[in-house]
Amino acid sequence: MALERAALVEPLSCCLNGQEYLNAQPGDRALVLGAGPIGLMHAAISKGRGCDTVIVTDVSDERLAYVEEFGLGRSVNTAGGNAIEKILDAVGGEKFDVALTANSVKSTQSDALKLVRKKARVCFFAGIPKDDPILPIDTNFIHYNEISVSGVSPRTYSTTIRRWR
Repeated sequence: MALERAALVEPLSCCLNGQEYLNAQPGDRALVLGAGPIGLMHAAISKGRGCDTVIVTDVSDERLAYVEEFGLGRSVNTAGGNAIEKILDAVGGEKFDVALTANSVKSTQSDALKLVRKKARVCFFAGIPKDDPILPIDTNFIHYNEISVSGVSPRTYSTTIRRWR
């Protein structure tokens, strides 16, 4: 395996594991909060799983340009606040079936919960700052909307290598 590919085995392993929990299905609407390399991998996997809509958000136009360049979906710049409003405006107010946080900004975790529909799946893929890990959330929102929330850790690398060859 080429070194360029080998260097991506660990992050791709983590992404594939997170996507297993999300269980995106053909026709689902997917939201990826963060357009760094990990977020772009998640967007590509979501598209590959048949999601009809894939929205990737970030505060960097430079990072968001890759979403369009690689044909991974639509991008929404959330700089300047009102991220939820900006995202919902971009998709005509329709919420998502799956959402994944691919950044360490605490507010995106609570935003993800507010941007999904009933019975949605949310993956808190990226950790938040260890010195400030507490996030106040209304767990009744999760309960009454029947939202499944998961975290993620690396999967077996050999599985990723076998799938990717």
